[in-house]
Amino acid sequence: HRTGSKQAGELAVRLLAHGECASKRSKAVLDKLAVEFDTKQDMMKFTLCDMLSSVLLVLPQTPDHTDASVGHIANGLRDILTSKLDSSQRGAAFNLSAVLCQVCHGMEWAIGSADRHNCPGTFLQVLVNLASIEIQLLLQSKKEEGKTLEEL
Repeated sequence: HRTGSKQAGELAVRLLAHGECASKRSKAVLDKLAVEFDTKQDMMKFTLCDMLSSVLLVLPQTPDHTDASVGHIANGLRDILTSKLDSSQRGAAFNLSAVLCQVCHGMEWAIGSADRHNCPGTFLQVLVNLASIEIQLLLQSKKEEGKTLEEL
C-alpha cells in the first residue's frame, strides 16, 4: 500500500511541476495535503510526510514560515514526534522537518510553532531533543557493530 501511495505522490509531483499554472496548482495541492497531514491520525500521516516533502521541493515559489500550510505541517509533525513511535516511523517526520528547514530558509517555522498550551518554541525543543536521541542511538548501534566514526 505504501509503495502505491509513494508512486501516486511522485506522479502528482511531476504533474504539478509542469505547465502554465504550476504555481497555482502546486500551492492548492500543498494546502490540501497540509490540512490532511494536520488532521489525519492514521498511517496515512506517514505517507503524507513523503508526499509533502516531494511537493515542497518542487514548488515554484517556496512558502515562508508564516504560511498557513507550514503551520498545518508543523502541527502534523508535532503529532508524530510527540507520539511513541519507533525510529523508522520518525524518519519520515525528520526528513520532512529537514525539507521545511531548506525551503523556509531556516528554523523560524519550528520556533514560531506553539504547542497546545500556546508556548512557542517547544516544538523546536522536541525536534532537537529527538534528533539528539536518534543520533546517540545510531552511534551506539554502530559502536556495537565495531564501526568507527570515519566508517559512518
